[in-house]
Amino acid sequence: MCKYFIIALQFFIYQTLFSQSFNFKNYTIAEGLPQSTVYTIFQDSKGFIWLGTQGGVAKFNGIEFENYSQKDKLADNHVFSIGEDNQQNIWTGHRYDGISCIKKNRIFVFNDQEISSSICAVQQYSKGILALTKNGILFQLELVDDTIQLINKKLLKTTTSSSFHQLKIKDNSIYVCSDEGLLEIDKNLSIKKHLFKGKKITDFCWDKERNMLLLFSNKLLLTDEESVLKKIKLNEEYNRIAISEKETIYLTHQSNGALIINGSRFQKLSVDNGLLSNNINTIFFDNEESLWLGFDGSGASQLVKAKFQSYGKQIGIQNNLITSLMMDSKNRMWVIGDNKSIDLIYFDSSDITRVNKVLNLNSKLKFSISGLNDVHEDHLKNIWIASNNGAYVIDSSLKISKHFTTKDGLSSDTIKSISQDINKNIWLASYTNGVSKISQNESENFEISRFFKEDGLCSNRFWTVFSASNGDVYFGSDDGGISVWKDNTFSTLGENEGLTNLRAGSITEDSDGNIWTGTIGGGIYKYDGKKFTQFNSKNGLSADNPYLIIADDFGKIWTGTNTGVDVMHQNTSLNQEINNESIFKHYGINQGFNGVETNQNAKFKDNYGRLWFGTVKGLISCQSKEIKDDTVSPILHLTGKKLFLKDEIPPLKSTFNHKENHITFDFIGLHYSNPFQVQYSYKLENFTYSDWSPWSKQKSATYANLAPGNYTFKLKAANGDNYESEIYSFDFEITAPFWKTDWFYFLSLSTILLIVYSSLSYRTLKIKRDKKILTKKVAERTTALNNEKVRVTKQKEIIEQKNKNFTDSINYAKNIQQSVLPNVKILNEFFNASFIYYNPRDIVSGDFYWFKQKGDHLVIASADCTGHGIPGALLSMLGSELLNQIIPDPSKNSPAKAIELLDKGIYDAINRSGESFQKDGIDLSLCTFNRKNNTLKFSGARRPILIYDGKDIQQFNSIPFSIGEIHTMNEKPTELEIQIEKGNRIYMFSDGYIDQFGGKRNKKFLLRRFKDKIIEMKDLPMNEQKEIFDNEFNLWKGNQEQVDDVLIIGIEI
Repeated sequence: MCKYFIIALQFFIYQTLFSQSFNFKNYTIAEGLPQSTVYTIFQDSKGFIWLGTQGGVAKFNGIEFENYSQKDKLADNHVFSIGEDNQQNIWTGHRYDGISCIKKNRIFVFNDQEISSSICAVQQYSKGILALTKNGILFQLELVDDTIQLINKKLLKTTTSSSFHQLKIKDNSIYVCSDEGLLEIDKNLSIKKHLFKGKKITDFCWDKERNMLLLFSNKLLLTDEESVLKKIKLNEEYNRIAISEKETIYLTHQSNGALIINGSRFQKLSVDNGLLSNNINTIFFDNEESLWLGFDGSGASQLVKAKFQSYGKQIGIQNNLITSLMMDSKNRMWVIGDNKSIDLIYFDSSDITRVNKVLNLNSKLKFSISGLNDVHEDHLKNIWIASNNGAYVIDSSLKISKHFTTKDGLSSDTIKSISQDINKNIWLASYTNGVSKISQNESENFEISRFFKEDGLCSNRFWTVFSASNGDVYFGSDDGGISVWKDNTFSTLGENEGLTNLRAGSITEDSDGNIWTGTIGGGIYKYDGKKFTQFNSKNGLSADNPYLIIADDFGKIWTGTNTGVDVMHQNTSLNQEINNESIFKHYGINQGFNGVETNQNAKFKDNYGRLWFGTVKGLISCQSKEIKDDTVSPILHLTGKKLFLKDEIPPLKSTFNHKENHITFDFIGLHYSNPFQVQYSYKLENFTYSDWSPWSKQKSATYANLAPGNYTFKLKAANGDNYESEIYSFDFEITAPFWKTDWFYFLSLSTILLIVYSSLSYRTLKIKRDKKILTKKVAERTTALNNEKVRVTKQKEIIEQKNKNFTDSINYAKNIQQSVLPNVKILNEFFNASFIYYNPRDIVSGDFYWFKQKGDHLVIASADCTGHGIPGALLSMLGSELLNQIIPDPSKNSPAKAIELLDKGIYDAINRSGESFQKDGIDLSLCTFNRKNNTLKFSGARRPILIYDGKDIQQFNSIPFSIGEIHTMNEKPTELEIQIEKGNRIYMFSDGYIDQFGGKRNKKFLLRRFKDKIIEMKDLPMNEQKEIFDNEFNLWKGNQEQVDDVLIIGIEI
């Protein structure tokens, strides 16, 4: 007689009323599913997830879907079942029109006239698959030479009305369940055994010990080959069953969610605790042990592994926005929601994650005010509530026994935080006015002391108070750093100790006694008793505005942000190298922390070492020692190769001609638990850069201009916890063009040698013939050369003397020109700082500068005369002299009028003979500075000026004609009045600098680079800029000739 025990289901109903919430990733049409009804889910041998829907089948890589439907020649859009054969072909069973086979994006269809009902199951078998129809026909099929062949077919019907539900193969045995029991089928597809006759079995599976779990319409049986091991009565009919690696059983219902059975614990899974829909068609575990559910009309969901437990309104609390929390000595969790609601959660004494009941305390305690800020339990097991109306004390009967306000001596009624020190003093921190200390004497009377900034506090505005294990009390302020109460006095921790951000919003202590603080805008800091060490976003922290910070019992520091929590080890040093990885481990919504955003100081560590966080989406808890790395590495696939970013490369092609030298590799790492954290690194051996690339989330790699040769492309992927996949390799060859092959080299060399030999032979004969003729001519020529040598020597002496006289004249002209230039001392005394970079191309220059001062007015001209050398120098001296005549008084100068007069003077001077020399002229920028009202007036001819204010460069342009031709073009010079400020830098310059050729490509320097150089030197004084302009000019010019004279005038106001 078989022995079994019965577990009644009714007892779990009460427990599931207060169950935790689950974190699902949902996939609908919006994410790419072809249709929202999902009948079946399957994972192939390559790791891809396939979802059969009412609109076709979808292939999923964790990020995007690739869909197949009747438009792609699928037999039918209703896909009821999916399987795979040993050739990695995917088979789909349909509701109406037979079976499809997908082979590398090609689709083949099988439809037998006897397929009169839907294909409810497909399983790999032999070289092909077995398919089961709803009315009990087994089809054995294989894909042979791109044709689906029927190998065998068998009718299994035991009665005329039975319906078949599932087909599975285990240890070469075939099992089929139906309304009439369980069938074991032999290799000829004949019925070998018929078990549980007349009993409806909707699904079955096996546990680790190979015991079979059978899902009946009203019970669940666990059986071995000989007896029933366990029986669980069910009060509903479930349609599918699945079992996890940890032996957790999941039963799904077509209209009432799912049932989770974990040993003796039962839990209901429904829309009330996170399920997308209660109408479930299928259930599936992938190779990462992630649970998948397919729904009728709602898409599919993937259950994220529960590193964190979440509790929200579904357990009965009033608000999901948790702003404060605390678990008391009776394992009751006090929860404040949105600073106004207060709830008491009673947890199961045997399982701290299970909720027995929730009590809403607002009405009982008669709390009607908003501004409930903190909750704390003292040594007498009284509960203290911090509020905007003072501090409340709640006794064991859940009644208010005390209410402290400023009338009782508190520093403020606005209490932000509460803490009790080791001397049993209660400390209250106010965000508006200091702190208070409440002591209870031997007669049980309360003594209240209050402290303010004048008493030694660093501020009167505090976010938090924290009592350390050594008796010190820390107060985190909003604007002054941290105050410390030690030996009955206050001291301050601030910038002198390295706390560069003084807004300390949260404080905790690690197991080594170090104090940690989270600051508003500065990240987190560790204080070792002497100095602070800062960790922020540059080190990997997800936000520099942490909302909370708490240390666990296992050496880790947890920081709450607006995107989850970041975890680091308390002994982490900024100096240690961690493989170039972030020192923080982040847990957000993709890692199961579905609260998303934490709240200010909403944190607690209970007596079991569990951490609790208040978030905008409820209460989140975790046992930090149980949170382990995800050791499942991604399954890596090369999804495609392209030539020149567009042409698909056949999968088997590995040899390319020399023109096919631009190759792109596309790839994907399958990791469904956290697909968006997968990173990739790759390298191409025998390439110029053959090291591994930095890790990135980019899913492609492109190599251009590949030289002929043999290459190996290597690729690896890593999950979010840096567990790497196996390395994928692809060998390929770029063949050389024919003119670079060995045979072509040999043929070419042979041809060249033959030509050289023939040429040498011919030259030898010709040399002998010509030698006699040359001997005679040499004798005659020698006599003539001796005569010529005497004549040339005399001529050389005459030319050298003339050159010396000419050079002396030019040097004399240089001295005259430099004497005409004004003294730069005037410029240095008028402005805050200035420089003149003057670099003529020849001895004398066509560029010149001119300035004249009177009182608070200074006129400056930067001029570039046509040409260079002597012609330019003569024109520059003429221009300088005319400016002296035109501008006798700088205080009354109009730059535009001056240019107009200079234009006429130059024109008259160079055309005095009556001949026209319109190509001669001067490009000039002219500025009049008024030091008194901080303005400058600017006019110019084909030369702009630049003004840099430390942020942007403004360019002020002039008319596009040179001086000497303006009036002939019927143009008038324009004049701008510009307001300038202290620190502004003005640059006047000729075109010699920006027109200089040089650089790697022998291009002009251009105005764009000139402006970039000004911005680059924004922090350098003007006298250093002159030297940098000179060095940059010579570096750019290199071995090229200087093309023109160079002039730059730099002025700092």
